[in-house]
Amino acid sequence: MKLKSILKTSVASAALLAVAVPVASTSAVAEVKNGNDNGLTISGHINRSVIVLDDGSFEEMMHVDGGTANSRMRFIVTGSLSDSLSVGGTYEMNMANSNDIGTADFSGAAAGIDRSTNADSAFAVRQANISFKHKAAGSLTIGQSTESNNNAGSAWGGNNFGTGGLNHSGDTEFRDNTAVSTNTSITAAAQFGMFDGGREDGIKYSLPSGLPFTGSMMFQEGGIWMAGINASAEMAGIGVSMFGAYENLSATSTSVEDQYHVGVALTHSSGLGLVARYGAEETKAAQAFDGHGQMVGISYQTKAMSDLGSTHMRVTFGENEDMSQLGDEASRMAISFVQKMPAGTSIHIGYEEASYERTATTTYDDVSSFIAGAMINF
Repeated sequence: MKLKSILKTSVASAALLAVAVPVASTSAVAEVKNGNDNGLTISGHINRSVIVLDDGSFEEMMHVDGGTANSRMRFIVTGSLSDSLSVGGTYEMNMANSNDIGTADFSGAAAGIDRSTNADSAFAVRQANISFKHKAAGSLTIGQSTESNNNAGSAWGGNNFGTGGLNHSGDTEFRDNTAVSTNTSITAAAQFGMFDGGREDGIKYSLPSGLPFTGSMMFQEGGIWMAGINASAEMAGIGVSMFGAYENLSATSTSVEDQYHVGVALTHSSGLGLVARYGAEETKAAQAFDGHGQMVGISYQTKAMSDLGSTHMRVTFGENEDMSQLGDEASRMAISFVQKMPAGTSIHIGYEEASYERTATTTYDDVSSFIAGAMINF
């Protein structure tokens, strides 16, 4: 099936989904009693999509779980130790899911299905932590939690599409068009990034609320540490959110000394938004080249287009250099759409395209991906 035909079919399906997607009624949060003086909230989401991948030589439509946010579940515990000191805990897991979007690629060898492959994924821990929060002194979190440098801001208010790199191209490789039957192992997603964080085990201190900015510092095994800060203000009717973070990896990495990222997100009452980011690494002699990247996104959000909920649209452009070797260059663009609906439901449609070349090889074909799907929060 040619990409153009698949896109027509997928767009039609997405349009039908926008009108006919079943809406579940919102149920009250169940109160869990177990003899302890605390509260428990259970939440998460289910995220299913159809994607069309194209690496220039092969193309295929696949049914997958996720976009940037795969299906997951979390348990949040809250309690009070005194008038000024509270305690809490978070256990969050990626659900075992069918056809994880991160596994989709063309690395297979089977004839007749364009070499496409994907696989199920098992349960995986995202967060498992306990936090003690003091009203005046801040909070201390122990366990696996969001890293201090995972603090990038956004201006568009949508979901399922991030700004740090490719969102729904799976594990697709850049393929050399002079040898299309050979896998290159140059994964498109790995050539992009803003050098920010994720989730990891450690001890994290977060500043108390009430300050003109927020921030935290985290210490991990082996001597890795990081710090991040966020600040927001309003200037001439424009909401301004600034963020930045630094991570020191020198104690455990043989190739990277440290990495950092900075950015700004602007929002206007008209619904227009702008986000700009820059990230880079400083490396040791063993690597001898420093990766860096930048991106910009222009967005618009409104409640006037649909009675169902807010509508979010964004176009992003990004470039990275020296990610895998000295002299390599990668660029990306994406168009993203999210329509929010009642009962915690939203639909998402997106298209992204990426190109790549190295000093010695300029014959890699572009990679592209179309996605359409729905997510329901609970």
